[in-house]
Amino acid sequence: MANLIIDIGNTLCKVAVFENQVITQKFQHADIDINFLKQQVNFSTISVCLVSSTRAKPEKLIAEIQRDIKCLWLDTNLNLPFINKYATPSTLGKDRIALAAAAASEFKDQNTLVLDAGTCLTYEMVNSENEYLGGAISPGKQMRFKALNFFTEQLPLVEPKKPFDLIGGTTESNIISGVINGMTAEMDGTINAYKSRFSKLNVVLTGGDQVFFAECLKNNFFARPQFLLKGLNFIAELNA
Repeated sequence: MANLIIDIGNTLCKVAVFENQVITQKFQHADIDINFLKQQVNFSTISVCLVSSTRAKPEKLIAEIQRDIKCLWLDTNLNLPFINKYATPSTLGKDRIALAAAAASEFKDQNTLVLDAGTCLTYEMVNSENEYLGGAISPGKQMRFKALNFFTEQLPLVEPKKPFDLIGGTTESNIISGVINGMTAEMDGTINAYKSRFSKLNVVLTGGDQVFFAECLKNNFFARPQFLLKGLNFIAELNA
């Protein structure tokens, strides 16, 4: 039997089917309902469904799924594969819970720092005692480009291009250099700061902009493109 994972983000809904911790089916859509789901997924093969959302809790969708299969809603009341030391657990984002779960499950009893380069750039720290300590939240790549355009009169909205030089010769290349080199320096600097505090640190890079920054970082890391979905699947299995 398989697990159905539904991750409802701010702009897209991502759906994945896992069998033996391997993704066998994956798709995304602006929005989903029960009819769309049943057109895409064979419910007779699913043993449990886990729903995570950065939006309001989709009560109707969960109730409709529950009629056919066990459906779980991700919150801090579920069993998690780590000890949550976050000071305000009720405010901890679902995506960050999933990333911490993936780190605790894949790198059990090891110091692991997860960098998720997406809408925001987040840092998640799970130590060798299996404790989730928290981390940091920073603006993501597109957010930085949009901020420079929105909060100024003259700076254009640009798209990053490779290759780019450290020293920009135009306004556009200056913006690209500032944002990309600035983010890269931030990420490498943060990793180094964590390394000075935690020995034998694993570093994981994931998120929509993972590929873009993979060639930029000086530190070694594990590339995990579906780390968040895998974390949600670990939680589903733990609570099945």
